[in-house]
Amino acid sequence: MKITEILVNSLKSPLGIDSPAPTFSWKLASKKQNTLQTAYQIKVFTNDSLVWDSQKKFSQQSIYNKYG
Repeated sequence: MKITEILVNSLKSPLGIDSPAPTFSWKLASKKQNTLQTAYQIKVFTNDSLVWDSQKKFSQQSIYNKYG
């Protein structure tokens, strides 16, 4: 399974985010049938510095995951 598209506030590759609480969404693809996401972890970086880590969330949700 791999991520094929990442969206921030429903936008592909946005330059600069003017929202204090953006949302993250992604599309997944797998060569195997009936493959489901069981967890996710989002990390936000500025340059090489970690700004936020969602920690591992056990969830199938891949749309509108909130920052913070």
